[in-house]
Formats: sequence, structure tokens, C-alpha cells
Amino acid sequence: MIERINTATPKLRKGSLLIPGINADLVKADDKAISAQFDNGKTESHDWPDLTARSVERLLHLTVDSDSADDHLAAGIFLLSVGGASVPRDSAAAEAFFDKAKALGAAIDRYLDPLAAAAFASAKTLIEEARGAETPRPQQGEKFAAAEHALAAIEKKYEKAPWLAAHKDDIASALAAAKSGVAESEAERLYAEASKLFEKKELFDLKPLIEKLKTSYPKTRPVTDAARKPTFAEMLKATETLGKFITVRQDGKGDFTSIQAAIDAAPANSLVEIQDSRTYSEKIEIPKEMSGLALRGRSGCWPVVTSAGCRSPFPVLVRLAAPRVTLDRLVLAHVNAAGQGPSCVRAESGPFHVRRCVVIGRNGVYAFSMGAPGEIDGSLVAGAHPTLERRLSSRDSIWLVGLYGLSPGSRIENAVICDPFPFPQCELWRCTIVGPAKLKDQGTHVLDCIVLGEVESPNAGNRIEHCDILGKPAFVDLARPGKGCFSADPQFRDPDNFDYRLKPTSPCRKKASDGGDIGCRYTPEMIEVLEKALELRKKGIIKF
Repeated sequence: MIERINTATPKLRKGSLLIPGINADLVKADDKAISAQFDNGKTESHDWPDLTARSVERLLHLTVDSDSADDHLAAGIFLLSVGGASVPRDSAAAEAFFDKAKALGAAIDRYLDPLAAAAFASAKTLIEEARGAETPRPQQGEKFAAAEHALAAIEKKYEKAPWLAAHKDDIASALAAAKSGVAESEAERLYAEASKLFEKKELFDLKPLIEKLKTSYPKTRPVTDAARKPTFAEMLKATETLGKFITVRQDGKGDFTSIQAAIDAAPANSLVEIQDSRTYSEKIEIPKEMSGLALRGRSGCWPVVTSAGCRSPFPVLVRLAAPRVTLDRLVLAHVNAAGQGPSCVRAESGPFHVRRCVVIGRNGVYAFSMGAPGEIDGSLVAGAHPTLERRLSSRDSIWLVGLYGLSPGSRIENAVICDPFPFPQCELWRCTIVGPAKLKDQGTHVLDCIVLGEVESPNAGNRIEHCDILGKPAFVDLARPGKGCFSADPQFRDPDNFDYRLKPTSPCRKKASDGGDIGCRYTPEMIEVLEKALELRKKGIIKF
């Protein structure tokens, strides 16, 4: 190896041996170190014991005669015997040289014991590293799996080595630890995914993960630990009463081609999933016995449910007579309405949950008519002013109409509200209000908001803090600014296309009560829904 460095023409470089640092010529090697010289004439020394395993292996490959069994045998022995940092953490490089030596005709039986011992030491190191607190959880599973594979290979490759017979118990113990680590790591991965789905109440997606944990990893900590939240028992209980999973596709490859036919066949607590982005011209009725029903578009699909194309007009596009109904990832457009109280979505029983939906009412159609409390999240709503006669909780949504008739106790969080109506006693938190804000009742909170107009109230006692108010004057009647209020152009990105995100130079940056930005902070779901709505509008499928 020393000779290979000293006689190389042209000179080897630090990079050719994977020696870190600025690249330079390797000008000399002796039994103590390798010397490198830079272009400016300065030199540096690298002691042999300080070389990494990769550097030693690279130098060996440059030194060994590819057709020499003796060279490969010597290289393997070298990697097994040399001390210091150059000893590889696993035995893969040494084994590779011995395997090539054997293929070239060398006898290696006498080296099987040290090879097996080195491979075992390497596998144990992987287990110890995986158990270390500093190792990220995903890498723990990878290291445990690598250790399990390595130990299984040792049992097979060195089955005739005396060392293996003398260390069967050690191998078995290490293999059990590796398998246990693999199981714990996989169970932790499944639990992390399951807890996110449980939080989002996506129980049908949660169920197969819970079944996997129950059947394959029953003794792991994610299943047995009653202290963590949510517990496995809580998630199991939530999925035990689920009904059927029913699919709808217009190509005939699902269970049904009609949404209403699928709903009519579903028991309570079922999921009806629409698995295409086609247009469904039909009205939807979810009767009271269908409690807990979820109607959603499959991931990546945006089915359009519309009254356009229906033979005769009708008042309600989607009627929710059952409690605990969820509408998810749908485009709902009611344009052909007749009768009293025409509504895109009428909630007659609650609570209900609408998420990731585009809800469009046209020609005097209410977007929502609420006879029950509910949640509307991650959605875009347009149409005639909705009649929100019950308590509403809404997050991460774009309201292109005013929130008319909000009941006291409603909470609107992280939303864009266009054409606002008078607000009752409610909480408006991190909203962008396109227009004035009239607070008709006491006890209304307007926090971390941008208001493109004045704030007006006939009553004192409303809380208005950390807001950018653009009205002139900003406050009317008994409305009074609290701490952190100011007036400045918020500098929106593209308000003509309902993009009220802030430009980097906006004065609303980092002015909120939590140190973040004032106004609506667009989430990925909001951006996806907005882009889909604008795309469908451009195609003429919906109008708003």
C-alpha cells in the first residue's frame, strides 16, 4: 500500500482515497502516515490509524492485483487484523476479499472463525446503535432489520465454523433482540400513522392499521402502553362499529355507479367512496337512519355532484337528515333549484362535518342551510348568503360569501371571509376579512385578523387585538383597538384570484399574538381546494 502511493503516476489525490478535506496530491507514505501537498506548497499528514474504513478499503482496491488470490487473501487478513479506526464497523469488506480469494483458488477455511466473529461483532454494533437514543426512529428500524439480516446470513454462511457452534446462544439472543427491534420499530411507524388518522377522524383508513397492530404486533409498546395518547384501545374501539366500505365509479368497476344507490345500500357508520372525478348529476339524500355515514372522493379524485343536467329542478342538492355525517373531498354545485329554501347543503341533524369541499350555490341558492351545529374545514364556499342558524366551527376555509346568521358561540379560525355580514358573539381568529367587520353583540373576539375596512360595534366590551385594520376611520361607534393593532397595506399576493397570502415584505409578518403572521395562513389543503375550484371554473364546470 505504501509502495502504491509512492510510485503512482500521476500522483494519487486525497479524493481518490476518500480522505476528507481540501483535495491535494499524496506525495509520500511511510509506516507512520500519508503526506499530502497542496498547490501552495503546504503539507499535511494523515496517520494510518486515523484513516476511515472507506479510505482503507479504497486503497486496498487500488493496491490488490485483481487476478491474485494471495493479494485478496492478504487484504482480507489485513482488514481482520489491523487496529484503530481503520477496522470496519462490519465485516462486509473483509468477507468480500476472502470470497474473491476463494474464487481464485485460495483456501480460506482457517479464517472462517475470525470472519464469523467479526460479522457477529458488526451485527451487535448495529443493534447497539439502533438502541441509542440519538438514532432517529426511522433509522432504528433500518438498523435492526440490517442486524437481523446479517445474523441470519452468519448462521447460513458459517454453519460449519467451530465458532458458530460455540456461540449459538449469543447468536440466538442477538437475533431475538433484532427481531424485537424490527417489530417495535414497525409498530411505532404504524402507530404514528394511525394516531394522525384518528385525530382527523378518518376511521376507515385507520381500521387496517389497527388490525395490523392487533394481529402482527400485539406485544409491542404501541399496543400495550396505556399511558400514551391516543391509546391503542381508544383507536380500536373507534373502529369496531364501522359499517361497510362501498365504492362508486361510473365505469362500472365499483360497487355502484350512482351515489344515491350506494347510500341506500349502506348501513350506519359506513363509508361511500367515489373513485373517479366524473360529474354526478343527482341529488343526495342521507336519511336519519344513516348516522355516521361518510361520503368522500378518493384521494386524488374530485367528483362533482351537481344539479346541472337533472331533468327537473329541486330545492336541496345534499340533504343531511342523519347525525354525524361527513362530506369530504367533493365539489357540490347546485345551479338548477326550485322550491323553498334552495340550498346546496342542508343539515337537518347534527353534528355534521364538511372538509376539503368546494360548495357552490348559484341563482339564489344558499351554500349552506344549517338546522344543526357543524364543522366546515378546509373548504371553499360560494353562492347566496348561507343561513347559518346554528353554532358553526370553521377552520382553514375560504368564504366567498358572508357568514349570515351565525349563532353565538361560533368560532371561525384561519379563514378568508368575503362580503361579511354582522358578526354575533363569536370568535374570529387569524382571519382575513374582505370588507368591514360589524360586531353586533358584546363578547366578540377579533384576534390576529386583517380587516379591509372599519370595525364597528354599537356595544363596548369586544376584544380586538393584534389586528391590521384598514378602515378610515378604523374604529366606529364603541369599537376600540386593543394591544397590537395598527393600519397598513397588508400586501396580498393575488387577491383577484382569492390568494390572500402575504408577500415577504408585508407589515403583517410576525405581528400576531403567537409571533406568526396576521391574517389567514393558507394551509396545503386550502391551496389545493382553491386551485381545484379555479381549474373547474376555467373549464366552465362551476361558476362563482
